[in-house]
Amino acid sequence: MIEQKQKDSRSDKISAQYAELLLSPGFRQTSSEATDAAHEDGELYAAWRQNMDEHLGGLATTLVDNKDLAKGLWAQQRQVALGLLEGKPLGPFADYVYKLKVGGRGAEVSPSDGDASHLPPGEFEAVETNNRIRALSKNIEEPLEFLRESLDYTRGRRQKLGNRAEGPENYATALKYFTDKTFDYPLIEQSDRASAKKLVGETIGNFLRIGERDEPNIIEITNLMSSIKNLPPHTVDKRFSAGILKHVLQGMEDFSQEGVNLFIQTLSKLDTEECSEAAAMSLDLALRKGAKFERSGDMLAALRAIDALDAKTNASERAFTTLLDVRSALEVSSSLDDLRETNKLLHSIVRNKTESPADTLRAKAIAEYVAHRAVDLYKNNARVSSRDPEPARQAVASIIRDAKAI
Repeated sequence: MIEQKQKDSRSDKISAQYAELLLSPGFRQTSSEATDAAHEDGELYAAWRQNMDEHLGGLATTLVDNKDLAKGLWAQQRQVALGLLEGKPLGPFADYVYKLKVGGRGAEVSPSDGDASHLPPGEFEAVETNNRIRALSKNIEEPLEFLRESLDYTRGRRQKLGNRAEGPENYATALKYFTDKTFDYPLIEQSDRASAKKLVGETIGNFLRIGERDEPNIIEITNLMSSIKNLPPHTVDKRFSAGILKHVLQGMEDFSQEGVNLFIQTLSKLDTEECSEAAAMSLDLALRKGAKFERSGDMLAALRAIDALDAKTNASERAFTTLLDVRSALEVSSSLDDLRETNKLLHSIVRNKTESPADTLRAKAIAEYVAHRAVDLYKNNARVSSRDPEPARQAVASIIRDAKAI
């Protein structure tokens, strides 16, 4: 009886919290914005509102339990992004969930420890397929030939043994070995790049197909991201971006610090035209999962990812705000080329991805710091200024111009 009363009490508290969220000024304002955005389309508004109910229930439960408010809110925001990728639009209600703060900041969570020892072994036949792919990688040096043979072999196994002969690991492994081989055998010819796009498309398409029935684990997702990060630009067709982001989001809770940084590096290689809002939300979530810019390249990768987002949206603006919130003052590069790219990206992001006056001022402060660092580097580093002075002068001038233009 006591246990039942406790359950009733918790249920009552969740219901009360749900009602409180509905009546809050923030939600009422968002509901008004959604009505305007629907342009008197009652069915569209009703769909947004119905999709939002599930998230309101999750938020109410998180606020009542309050064991780890930041973790619960981050998880609910992740569900919003996943819902978008699964065709459950929220309209302006998505912004409402992402505007919620913990202690005045976006919800931040810690990265996983990266321990994958708990993962179960794959299906026997799929493991055997993987062993054959590894053997092919040792015997075939040329990347395109290797990937073609791997796909042919896996296709034959599937035709003979059915679904049990293939798993997401087979395609993630084949793609990883293929990408590694392109370091020694670069895809220089246009015909090779065209062939690579076709074969990579088939590989990722199969990965996503199987992922609908056999969710990829963190190792398989990591191999996929690592491959995409290292492939030439435009190798991955945009039609795969939403599916890739879906699996990334499903696994993001288990991302280690290295996994977070890998995803940020990978995102700039994806064409997110057809899923731009979910892509910006995914980046925002990754930046708030313990992102640490321990190397100068980490911040540069984050700037590239934001600049690569397809459109200026509330979500892309929030991602830039998050980057400015979580960055440290220690990650600015000592390379003129990287300093030049940093200010070029800051200028581009301010122009194309945000309209926030506060973030523009913060971006300008970073750009001015970068400009001072570039000038000092040019003046005090003899190797930079004397080895090839004119390109160095041009680089510094470009860095200063971008800083002034923000």
